[in-house]
Amino acid sequence: MRHGGGHGRIELRRDGDTLLCDIVDHGPGFPGGVPAPAGPPSPQTPGGRGLWLARHLTDTLLISDGPGGVTVSVTACLPVTPTPAADAQIEISPGVLIQATTDPLPAPPSAPGKGQAERGRLSPE
Repeated sequence: MRHGGGHGRIELRRDGDTLLCDIVDHGPGFPGGVPAPAGPPSPQTPGGRGLWLARHLTDTLLISDGPGGVTVSVTACLPVTPTPAADAQIEISPGVLIQATTDPLPAPPSAPGKGQAERGRLSPE
């Protein structure tokens, strides 16, 4: 908020597989309008990388400049995390498998037999 008059608001939210961020300040705006896209400043120049980075690291960038301040809205598409198929085995570390299921837990049997699972532990086989 260095360029925005010292205060503002950041709103971050998720909509499905999209991350949305709005940055609103109440500063004087950009003198001369929103800067045109350009390359990064010289490494010896302090600052000046915020919008350049936002243009390269996000999927969309919208800048609204006005007398009441600036609003910068960016979006980023999040990677899709595959969901395991019902009853899939997942190796969580070498030699350690867990059973992933989308089915609800079955009711525990009244008297577990050899090799049957009780809620919270396995009986020996």
